[in-house]
Amino acid sequence: MADLPIHRPPGKQTAEPSPEEGLRPRGLVRRLDGAAAVPDGDDGGRVSSPDALRPGTEERLAGIWQAILHVDQVPRGARFFDMGGHSLHAMRLVAEIQRQFGIRLPVQLVFEHPEIADLAATLEALIARGSDRPQPPPQLAAGISPERLRDPDRIPALPAQRGIWLLDSIIPDRATYNQSFAFRAGDAIDWGRFRLALRRTLQRHPALRSGLINAPNGLVQQILPAAALELPWSEEPTVDASSLERALELHARVPFDLATAPLWRATLFPAAAPHGVLLLTFHHAIIDEWSIHLLLRELARPEVEETLDASETVALAPAWLPEPDAAERDRCARFWREELAGADGDLPWPRLGSRAPQAGPIGQLGGLHRFDIAGNLREPLLCLARETGATAFQVFLAAFHAWLHRVTGSDDVIVGTPVTLRCTLELQKSVNCYLNTLPVRVRWNDASGASREPFTELVSRVRKTFLAAVGQRGLPFDEIVLATAGERTRERKPIVNTLFVFTPARVSPLSFAGVAMEPVAVDTGTSKFDLTLFLEADGEGLRGAFEYDRRLFDDATIAAFGTSFSNFLRSLLDAPSEPVSRARLLDEQERQRLIVDAALFAEPSAHAGSLIERFRKQVAATPDAAAVTSAGGTWSYRDLDEHASRLAARLCRAGVAADKPVAICLPRSLELPAAILGVLAAGGGYVPLDPTLPIERLATMVAIAGCGIVVTDGQLAALVATLHTRLPPGCSQPATLRIDIDEQVPDREAILPRATRADQLAYLLFTSGSTGTPKGVEMPVGPLENLIAWQCRLSAVGGGARTLQFASAGFDVSFQEMFSTWLSGGELVIVPEEARLDPVVLLTLVIEEGVERVFLPVAVLEHLALAGLATGRIPSSLREVIVAGEQLRIGVAIREFFAMIPGCILWNQYGPTESHVVASHLLTGSPAAWPDLPPIGCPIAGALIRLLDPALEPVPVGVAGEIWIGGICLARGYAGRADLTAERFVADPFATEPGGRLYRSGDVGRWRADGLLEYLGRADRQVKIRGHRVEPDEVEVVLAGHPGVAEAAVVARQESAGDWSLVAYVVPAAGRTILLAELKTWLAARLSAAMIPERIGILDALPLTLNGKIDRGQLERFTSDVPVVGVGDDPVEKVPLKGHELAIAELWREVLGRGLPGRDDDFFSVGGMSLAAMRLVARARERFGCPASVRDVFDHPTVAGLAARWLGAPHSPPESTLLSKVADAPDVAIDSFDLLSDADRHRVTFEFNDTAVDIGPPATLDRLFREQARR
Repeated sequence: MADLPIHRPPGKQTAEPSPEEGLRPRGLVRRLDGAAAVPDGDDGGRVSSPDALRPGTEERLAGIWQAILHVDQVPRGARFFDMGGHSLHAMRLVAEIQRQFGIRLPVQLVFEHPEIADLAATLEALIARGSDRPQPPPQLAAGISPERLRDPDRIPALPAQRGIWLLDSIIPDRATYNQSFAFRAGDAIDWGRFRLALRRTLQRHPALRSGLINAPNGLVQQILPAAALELPWSEEPTVDASSLERALELHARVPFDLATAPLWRATLFPAAAPHGVLLLTFHHAIIDEWSIHLLLRELARPEVEETLDASETVALAPAWLPEPDAAERDRCARFWREELAGADGDLPWPRLGSRAPQAGPIGQLGGLHRFDIAGNLREPLLCLARETGATAFQVFLAAFHAWLHRVTGSDDVIVGTPVTLRCTLELQKSVNCYLNTLPVRVRWNDASGASREPFTELVSRVRKTFLAAVGQRGLPFDEIVLATAGERTRERKPIVNTLFVFTPARVSPLSFAGVAMEPVAVDTGTSKFDLTLFLEADGEGLRGAFEYDRRLFDDATIAAFGTSFSNFLRSLLDAPSEPVSRARLLDEQERQRLIVDAALFAEPSAHAGSLIERFRKQVAATPDAAAVTSAGGTWSYRDLDEHASRLAARLCRAGVAADKPVAICLPRSLELPAAILGVLAAGGGYVPLDPTLPIERLATMVAIAGCGIVVTDGQLAALVATLHTRLPPGCSQPATLRIDIDEQVPDREAILPRATRADQLAYLLFTSGSTGTPKGVEMPVGPLENLIAWQCRLSAVGGGARTLQFASAGFDVSFQEMFSTWLSGGELVIVPEEARLDPVVLLTLVIEEGVERVFLPVAVLEHLALAGLATGRIPSSLREVIVAGEQLRIGVAIREFFAMIPGCILWNQYGPTESHVVASHLLTGSPAAWPDLPPIGCPIAGALIRLLDPALEPVPVGVAGEIWIGGICLARGYAGRADLTAERFVADPFATEPGGRLYRSGDVGRWRADGLLEYLGRADRQVKIRGHRVEPDEVEVVLAGHPGVAEAAVVARQESAGDWSLVAYVVPAAGRTILLAELKTWLAARLSAAMIPERIGILDALPLTLNGKIDRGQLERFTSDVPVVGVGDDPVEKVPLKGHELAIAELWREVLGRGLPGRDDDFFSVGGMSLAAMRLVARARERFGCPASVRDVFDHPTVAGLAARWLGAPHSPPESTLLSKVADAPDVAIDSFDLLSDADRHRVTFEFNDTAVDIGPPATLDRLFREQARR
């Protein structure tokens, strides 16, 4: 049953005796479903009662057990599986019961009643009931309609054959379902007589003479007469031992035409070994594991060789499996729909990341890795099986489920397992593919406490789930897929993407005429699933193999998987009563190595003194050198120090001292970096306030930080005054200090602090919070001093270089930009708004200003590269580019851009706001050879990175784990949130010195074999949207606070690689009608633009899981499966497009990936965002040769407007505004969505790690913000 594989590693086969040998006692073997061979009569302590068997049914059953299990005695208290039985034995048991008792017994009854006395009583009760006895599924018992049997040589295809035939027609590698077995002869063999034996085998078994034909009434097996077929035999005399491995692989990969019989072949390599090597290759459509050892045993029997000269061989009649009737199909379909509701079968495997998909030696997409699980597994396995009533297969299946959960972090794991359908003696004598694949689903969630349950309970749960699935095996797998609404594509497999196969022991070697033939490994280089685990009993231990898809995994990862699964299984069996989460993936030696290596790998701190002291030394060394430049002019180091010191003195006089937070609300200008320097010189910590954020959010930030002073200027004084009125009740009013009002402070030097402590506050930056309130991260001075010293030491630009100041002050990389420049005597070039908005203008600035170093978001770098390639202008002055904040993806544009600047290097840096940069990787060599997804590298000086599993244990190399950060680089915690600080910043359990802390980043990574760290994504729901770190939970809280909303849920949707957006779902409060414009205004007043959902769906009720939680998986499927209708897509009458307008509309469709827009649709209202606007402009310039700019998209956001602007088409305003269309729109249907954006939400935002860099008009109706952005 489940012990039979769909495919097995070469040389790994079952030792199950052929059913044709008869049911006679043979005296011996107990394998690892009984764990290991034991002498006859040794009950291994497994017999529970010495009572004598009762005459009649019990004695007759005992005789069957003796014959099947090869034992001499069966005590009355014996349990079938304790005596070595497994699922294949159970299938043979029910077949023999049918023959001897005349009753068809469902095989699951053997699992439910494993004691012989209990089973005998059950059997007697069924016999007494007569017509009420349970029947196997009709698929295994009913007949075929007469019209389908009119042609005895054309019988319906088996269920497995239908699925294989479909897959064979669509999968790219036609060798995927080839099954190959190679054998090396141990002595001289008469190959001519062996060919004759194969010929007789072909004559005997109809499947070996069949093909699959897609006939009008469905797929059928067309069986040809033996006389019409040549034996599929060939020889390769030129292949010697040195070329055998490659020859075997090449021959094993030759595809079959499923319509042409026979679907197997034999190839002899006579010179590859002293007595030759034989390769047998079958298509899986006509073979399964049972069939393989059936054929091998037929060839090995002495009487086969003795009867080769006979004139004829009696052919077996075709054996078939009837279709289930309608009632049975409906019953099974209902079961599988309920069992697999909401499942997709995909697991979040660690990606190949920084390496391209590997191919095997001859281009195979599949790989095979073998490993051994050593040690005595027999006794703990038997004890666990006895306690749970499970078979070895069920124990191993539970262990595989638990391992998948631990390795991938998935809380919903589906593993497929093949089960045999050979429920009759006739089927057990026949060669063919009598298999079905059953999905076995295990969910891990808080409601069930699954991650904390003991392994014993998990085994019982898996056993129950598996037996329930076996009871519904009558529905073929392809119909299970259809019943659960899965869709099969070339790229994804439905429901089951991971398979488990257990075989109790190896098959005896092939022999012929007394000559043994040793198995030879042969790999077809294919994989039917993402990952398949094969386990095979081998004495006291196990042999294992992973078959894997090379497009998902590399060899190093799979090797690590083999080691980790071995350790994990041993850990589970050693302590089955412990929670599964405590089972270790590492042995103690490897665990200690990882713990110690992580600490040793961290470089010593790069601390080089106080930042303010080092800055003043630089002022003294180069007082007249340019320190900062903007559109407003240039300040020398002396000028910058003078402005900063003057502000610092004013702040000190106002009471600012160490750990006092000071808010800074200033536009991008020379005064902004001077204010930051001034706050730090006064000993305080600065809190940047972005003036484009909603006023409510700014007030919340000031209140959380506890700012006593707000530094501003005349331009923003009114905004700050308004902010004071929005502070929460009880919050003290901060003083306002105008930086543009010059106030002299006598004895300025005397009142400035003389020294700065490493632990005092440097800045307080805000990130999104899951509770609906932003989190204020308190960063002390010490980590920043370490970071800047490390950056200056490794930088390629050296002293005096010009560095672009691109980031917002509210983002931590701005600190890196400023101080790494000033402490090396360089000049900071502040980017004007227009350049930040338009990559062509930014490129021009970099070229004209001779900028040598830039810190950029990944998306901005990509658009800068596109601008350079499109215009042919290359910034040859650039020597160093640093990216961070989101995963770096190396596309064609970036490769070509850097190829044209051979002297420029690229760094990929990583670090959350809670630590700033902690890892860095320099891309070396030719850009053409750079990986698509580079790693994030190694820890920087003073930083410690640990990858831990949910039990806070180190994970093996190649296995995904959560990134925990330690060392000198950590922030203090969150302002005013001691609870959250304690949750995210914890004591390092592996620290050798007291005081060590770790920060739980929520990011997932894995160590590569070469010691580099790869970023794999998030462990929680947090996403990056246009560079912003966004918690969907915070958006939910704000949405749910609207008086017209009863419930709200927010999910993230990935539009394309790396591009995420939010989709919200709301349930209206009773008696309320929700207007989207009203919701939009509510959100815009409280959240930054990146946090505002792009779409909102209005539902009658939110979908719930069985545990009563919001079913976010179903909501995510809504966003991808349900047609999205935006405001701009409303079914209103639209003016037909033509000419220039049609050309612009086609461009929109290419960029946005949606339908053709109307002439008056707003770019940002139909899904456009800032980055999409950049792509639109780049394509317009390339296609039309027009001087397009991103500003044009903001000023003329409609198709008609851009056509007039860029191509000179006439334009007239639309009759109604977008806002009025939203206000007048009726409630949205359940299967529709409206865009929650309009012309006021044209805010362009970027971020390197966490905090917004706002480079466009704000998402607010406030005229002041609009005018400021337009300027």
